[in-house]
Amino acid sequence: MQKILILICILLLLIGCSDHSKGNEQVEKGVAGNQNEKIAEGELEKKPEELRDLSYQEISNLAFEMMDLATKIQDQEIDVDSVEAKKAMSELYPKVKVNFEMARDKVIPKLDKSTPKNSYYIQLVNEFLGLANNMKRAIEHGDFTWGQVRGQMGELQTIMDGYNKAP
Repeated sequence: MQKILILICILLLLIGCSDHSKGNEQVEKGVAGNQNEKIAEGELEKKPEELRDLSYQEISNLAFEMMDLATKIQDQEIDVDSVEAKKAMSELYPKVKVNFEMARDKVIPKLDKSTPKNSYYIQLVNEFLGLANNMKRAIEHGDFTWGQVRGQMGELQTIMDGYNKAP
């Protein structure tokens, strides 16, 4: 009888550990995947403003990654023609595209476009994709000009500041 109880306890522990390892898969997906899943799944249960805020957080994180890459290229820490620059952009651009499409298709249609915060968000989404497209093109062709990117980064930062200050 005691051996049976021990076996049952061991089986329960194994089942519990198995379920716990499934939870780790979520962690491994990364923040971007989780944020997009929250936006997609939360479509039915969240208010449009909550979806906007989740999307904004992800977009602003990616925007700062792009700004960091542009700064490294400008400061010549990374050569624009290097494999490293091309690899960084090839990893970053698909995330940008997914987040842009999510915002365009799932979030923006539900927002009241007359509020200042929503207006800033819509501007941010469009400027975000524009910056990503220009950086991708510049890196692919090895023709990176800091002036071109700096102007867009400044505009993006102004929009983000407006979003954060808007009621």
